[in-house]
Amino acid sequence: MDREIAVWLKLSKSAYIVPLLGTVKLFSPESLPVLVSEWMPSGTLDQYLEKYAETLTVSARVKLTRGVAGGLNYLRLENVVHGDLHPGNVLIDHERNPRLADFGLATVVGDPGLQWGSTTAARELNARWRAPEVLGIESDMTRPTFMSDIYSLGSIIFFITSGDKPWKEKKNSIQISVALSKKESPTRPEKISDNRHWNLIQKCWSWEPTDRPESTEVLENIRDIAMNPHTRRAPALHRIMHPLFTSTRFRSAPINYDVNYGPSPRTVLDRTTHSPVDSHTLSQPATDPPTPASSIILLRSDKFPWHAVVGPCRNRRSPDITNLDLLCALHEMLLTRVTPQEWEALGHGSKVQRKVTQAYEQRCTRLGGGWQGGVRRVDWLHGKTRLIGIEVEKHGPGAGSGRLVFGKA
Repeated sequence: MDREIAVWLKLSKSAYIVPLLGTVKLFSPESLPVLVSEWMPSGTLDQYLEKYAETLTVSARVKLTRGVAGGLNYLRLENVVHGDLHPGNVLIDHERNPRLADFGLATVVGDPGLQWGSTTAARELNARWRAPEVLGIESDMTRPTFMSDIYSLGSIIFFITSGDKPWKEKKNSIQISVALSKKESPTRPEKISDNRHWNLIQKCWSWEPTDRPESTEVLENIRDIAMNPHTRRAPALHRIMHPLFTSTRFRSAPINYDVNYGPSPRTVLDRTTHSPVDSHTLSQPATDPPTPASSIILLRSDKFPWHAVVGPCRNRRSPDITNLDLLCALHEMLLTRVTPQEWEALGHGSKVQRKVTQAYEQRCTRLGGGWQGGVRRVDWLHGKTRLIGIEVEKHGPGAGSGRLVFGKA
């Protein structure tokens, strides 16, 4: 239990996590402590979906999937494997946002003190929500990993989108395990009519863990679906960026923000005045005219192959995408650990791979830690981690998107 408390406290301040308030011993000093968390008035995800089954809109279901995926992405950034992701461990707060709970099977990658013990490993696992490798379908059972969490996330997306639990025709874990041994997957229900949802779920359910998407890719797919229920294309950015970001060939933007740090009035600076950017400015719309929160802003860079898909941050009530939303999305995307496929795409032992490795070493040295987190996408910037502007491209293949401009930290 000490491990569970330590992991939960590590994560508890995030809006994606049910806050842990403390512990109490109800019976005697020798009894095990009871964990006390903040009250979630709408109960668990399965209770919530059952109660509002007939009235929950498509957009509300997409919001739920985005919240759960955002929570898992946050855990990924913190090097935490949840290990027990299912609807009973997703609670709904007073604003109807999902929050992750129950870290009894969670581990922190790279921290020997926060790993499974023999008692934890003996806990029974519900096959309805577990990856085949964790259940030991083809070989010995393995401990949960980032990629087994993605498999469980696919099952939760299936549940939220359709209202049906995966393998609903199977009565118990034995029947599900038999089906998995034949490499079967749950049948597609009629309620999942959007191919984008189904394709994402199937990708999460890939038999080989290395074939499953990273949490950022899942989140980007969900944001894309939220943008428009009938198209995958992001709207062209026929807008003007906020003056904080506006950069052209002839004018530099005032922003000076090192993406290694979470955005706040303390970390986002005005380059011209060398003073912090106030909360009021950060809460203003990122574009003119404002981009509604139901849409997205698509940003790219010549330095890396990924897009930053900007939507509203968690627990923000603004009807529009704000400056802070944009910076949060960029920070989350760049602080994601690279996958083996992304690393090998640079070319084994290539000059580019060596430069990224050097940037990783310099980043960890400068920040005084982070070695165990491995190479992250931010290392593609080769140390130029300060956002100093955004240029809206009007011509060429990138027309309609914002190009991120970076400078040396």
